[in-house]
Amino acid sequence: MSKCWLLVVLALVLSGCDQGGTGDAKKQDPKGAQSKAGDATTQPAAAVTNGAAAGADQIAAGKALFAQKCQLCHMPLDSDGKRLGPSIETTLNTLPKELTEAAYQQRVTALKTLNRKYYDAKEPAITKVVAEKSADGRLKEWLRQYLEDPKFDDPKNTMARVAGLSPADVEATIAYILSHR
Repeated sequence: MSKCWLLVVLALVLSGCDQGGTGDAKKQDPKGAQSKAGDATTQPAAAVTNGAAAGADQIAAGKALFAQKCQLCHMPLDSDGKRLGPSIETTLNTLPKELTEAAYQQRVTALKTLNRKYYDAKEPAITKVVAEKSADGRLKEWLRQYLEDPKFDDPKNTMARVAGLSPADVEATIAYILSHR
């Protein structure tokens, strides 16, 4: 249940904070050209996540994106001293347990049984998470799929889809979240 709240809050923040903006976090030089190819925000997602450790630039870019799109719900406390969504630390303490190979397979099987049509529509994303055999790989892939579609493995999730995130933005956000471990 705590994962659902995290997902809901993350989606609300990511979609709500981008209203009125472009959602494009890529750096530009004064002449309007995009950043150099070595900038983590412009690298292809595969180049950043396939075994390479997140660099300081990528984590900094993720921190800026998190502040813009996630922080409203996931960091500050409301007037009653409660967060709208779980903190990064709470997420990193609960998600790995929910994403063990056995636990996630159980979740996928339940979804397939209870809502086959929904499962069939989301199967490509779910399969990517299931295919990851390492705990770190599964966590990164789950975060990736979740940031792209918060309902990919939970049709009851109330978090809205995050608007305006490029693949590089998603990878930077994941790098920032995982830097809290």
